[in-house]
Amino acid sequence: FLAVGALLGQAIHLAIRRDAVRLYRVIVVAALSVVPWLGFALSQGWLATVVSGGPTNAPTRPGFLDNLRGAASLLVTGSDSTRLLVLLAALAAIGIITVPGLRRLAQVPLGDFTLVETLVTFGFALAVSSTWLKLDVPSRYLATVLPVYLLLIVALASRAGRWKAWLITGLLLILNLESLGSWYRRPMLPISFWDPRGVQAFLDQRLSARDQIVFLTLEQAGYYEALSPRPRRWTAIPVGTGYLERDASANAARLLTPLLTTDRTIWLVEYHGVLGNGQRDVEGWLAHHAFPVNSTGLDDSDVHPFLTGASLGPDRAPGISFADGVGLVGVAYSKAVRPGDLALVRLTWRAEHPLARDLTVFVHLVDQRGQTIAQQDTKPVDGFDPTTSWHGTIVDRHGIVVPAGTPPGNAWIEVGLYDGSGRLPVAGRGDGVARFGPLAIEQ
Repeated sequence: FLAVGALLGQAIHLAIRRDAVRLYRVIVVAALSVVPWLGFALSQGWLATVVSGGPTNAPTRPGFLDNLRGAASLLVTGSDSTRLLVLLAALAAIGIITVPGLRRLAQVPLGDFTLVETLVTFGFALAVSSTWLKLDVPSRYLATVLPVYLLLIVALASRAGRWKAWLITGLLLILNLESLGSWYRRPMLPISFWDPRGVQAFLDQRLSARDQIVFLTLEQAGYYEALSPRPRRWTAIPVGTGYLERDASANAARLLTPLLTTDRTIWLVEYHGVLGNGQRDVEGWLAHHAFPVNSTGLDDSDVHPFLTGASLGPDRAPGISFADGVGLVGVAYSKAVRPGDLALVRLTWRAEHPLARDLTVFVHLVDQRGQTIAQQDTKPVDGFDPTTSWHGTIVDRHGIVVPAGTPPGNAWIEVGLYDGSGRLPVAGRGDGVARFGPLAIEQ
């Protein structure tokens, strides 16, 4: 919006100074330089962002007049770290600009010091920040305006003599160096807080050609694209900021549904920082539509893989009844796997009402002697659909790692529900287990 404000200020400048023909060429070039950026921004949803009304989840901050008052105070007195230097620069300017100098300045056209552009850009930034960003402008943005403000003093001082202009320029240089030093004196974040090379190396070592990465921050996506020698396919679903996020579940459905038609792994990169409810919404959508696998914790993120399981095909109907009005009405599973691979199991439950017990689903892979080969015990739908909220149909997906070295042969899948007080009974069986198979373990 600063670019828009600057162009608007230059247009007003032209209206004031109709004789400055050369400025037309400057403004045309400046406007043309914005066109490629504007086209790219529009293609990436910038217009939707502009008309969204701003960060809807941000608290309301001081209004435009309060921000204007704070901005004027900052520009006149400086920030906490630069207040003394701004005062010295102002006193030097007052001493430099004598009464005759002021008379000469009164004869100079208003636009000669780009005053129009500065004022319009400054006002535009205040208006957007106050009414759209809903932020307290001076404390976050206006410190960067101080050099522009002092540059105007330099321009005024240059009318009084070259050496005096150099004096003001020197004060401006000291001011900027002090501001830079103040920034570096702030507490630095630990390296592990943001570790893009760690994420990039982890993903590049594990992804196959068909896999897809899902980033929840555009920063992580950009770092991965820049750092990876051979970046794999990725999708970004920005979360955490209301006006960018909107409906994270709807964005996940729109962008990720086409990926479910082919067997692949979707690698969700979950940043450890505070990203609001959107991160959980995207993870929840994947848990409801793909097979969650155990996540890996990195320094700054968790990487959570999900298998699509497109080749499982339709469910078969086992028609197994559990206690408390729970039925297992559909099941699908891998027909053959190799040691080290994942056996996928999709369970379709139907519940007449929410259960009083918060149950865990167990899925065991057993050999012909009934010995457990591998297992997964987890809350339904990776914890997103607890049995205390069950009602209607629940599709629950599981991925079980078949240990390396498992001998070939047939295996069976055993399924049930339990909590600390025991297993939920199954009609016709005393062990609370529903059994399916066989599943072939191949070499």
